[in-house]
Amino acid sequence: MTASTRLERDLSDWLSETAMPQTPDYVDDILAKTSRIHQRPRWSFVGRWLPIGNLSRIAPVSGRTVLRGVALVVLLGLILAAIAAFVGSRRSVPPPFGLAGNGLLAYEQAGAIQIVHPKTLASQRVVGASGNHHDPRWALDGTRLAFVRETAGRQVLVVADSVGRVLAVSQAFRDVDPDAIAWAPDGRQIAIGAARGQCRAIYLVDAVDGTLRDLGVDYDNLEVFWRPPDGRQLLFHTGGAEPGLRVVSVVDGTVERVPPNVVDPAMRPLGWTPDGQAVLYQQAVGSLREWTYVADLQTGTEARLDVAFGHVSNDGTRVAGLDAFDRPCVVAITGGACRAIPNAPGWIGTTGAAVSWSPDDRWIAILAPDTGSIWLVDPTGAVAPSEVASGGPASWQRTAP
Repeated sequence: MTASTRLERDLSDWLSETAMPQTPDYVDDILAKTSRIHQRPRWSFVGRWLPIGNLSRIAPVSGRTVLRGVALVVLLGLILAAIAAFVGSRRSVPPPFGLAGNGLLAYEQAGAIQIVHPKTLASQRVVGASGNHHDPRWALDGTRLAFVRETAGRQVLVVADSVGRVLAVSQAFRDVDPDAIAWAPDGRQIAIGAARGQCRAIYLVDAVDGTLRDLGVDYDNLEVFWRPPDGRQLLFHTGGAEPGLRVVSVVDGTVERVPPNVVDPAMRPLGWTPDGQAVLYQQAVGSLREWTYVADLQTGTEARLDVAFGHVSNDGTRVAGLDAFDRPCVVAITGGACRAIPNAPGWIGTTGAAVSWSPDDRWIAILAPDTGSIWLVDPTGAVAPSEVASGGPASWQRTAP
């Protein structure tokens, strides 16, 4: 065997051994160290933010590349700043039910819609006096107003923004019940009790285009209430052969009866607890006096409260109404005596919109029937009532807490 042949054989054997897959002895040490190093987050790769085909093609030594890199950094900064500005400019809105911040009071005065700041008493007209406008209602997110406009015996529901710019006008109807105007929790529609033909009905008004949808229920009159938290049902009063309370599904139109089973002519729906588990209603079965009841729909239990024409607070712990002497009072929803509010003006209990809790439950807005003025009343009685506006009734604007 020649030297060259032996060299070729030895070289071939060495290459074969070197090319074989092998695991180095120090691999465990490498894995121990690298396992403690986290991978870069996805957002830190510029290629995920900008349409760059292949960043690795940029030569690091080129002056043009340096300028391109600076431009990319500046562009990325502008994009992030724009995103931050957009997010920061979005108005925070309150939840539709429960406690919220106090905004402005909207009310009707001589055919115009006014708003007033409850602390400074600064007021402003947002809808002019051309025509008859009344019964404003703030959307539950505080961004829009709905109110009734009457012209030549024709009624429509108008949706406007917070400064009075008209966004939608409903189809015409008549005989609106001012108490039966209620925004849906999602702000897409407004329930209203009114008539178009011979009978009264509950209509859903589209808040964008003003079209009406008849829910097709045997509606009598009085208030309607969206069920918390999602507003899939409406509480209403029905008359006829079997009068009482019903809930209707706004999704499929199914109607269910809710307590009580025995009713009288004084029956009146008063709303829901904020969790949507119980209804409040009023009647005077076997008594000369009307009482507020709380009925739990899951357990079937009912509790009678020592108050008439009750209005439940936003946090669901108290009920404001009238005592046996027709004085404004507040009672715990769990029961007990209804404590009269010192020096508080009275109101007509049958007008449901005449009383409303402030979104933070610190105040109660009352429309005094003798003066036609709106008063702010401290439910604890610690602060004397104060007159804030002439006109009414008032609707509180909910703001982010």
